[in-house]
Amino acid sequence: MTGVVRAAVMRAPGAVEVAEFPYPELEDGAVLLRVSYSGVCGTDKHTYRGETNLENLVSLCRRHHRLVHERGYSIGFDDDGETLFTNQYGIAIPNVPRSPPSHRDALPGRHRRLEINGNTCRNGDGDRMELGLAVDAISSIAVAGALELSRAK
Repeated sequence: MTGVVRAAVMRAPGAVEVAEFPYPELEDGAVLLRVSYSGVCGTDKHTYRGETNLENLVSLCRRHHRLVHERGYSIGFDDDGETLFTNQYGIAIPNVPRSPPSHRDALPGRHRRLEINGNTCRNGDGDRMELGLAVDAISSIAVAGALELSRAK
């Protein structure tokens, strides 16, 4: 296929233009998609203003993104240039390896007496919390409770 494709390109902070590029050569099994609409996120806005660049850009998963924008967590860099993540109280979050996985069905039985409230895992001290496993465990307890209520009626 010959021809050109057009795309919005930011050449510098505050300087966006539409540029033309040749159609890419496709390998066997590849597809070329036509993009009709595209969104702009907050990072794009900060990049446009010159507040974000490759030297201070950090890729975050959606959970850490929410912690920064909704919970007051901060991201910075230490003297060695390593990323430093701090909670809303200014306490550094240690860079630790992932905890070994546990089966979600085992969590409710092991933690029946665990109370979850506003102070649970508040500052990150203690064992690392696997959010996905905790949500699965709490969900299974909630479903079991709802089933008991429906049977009682």
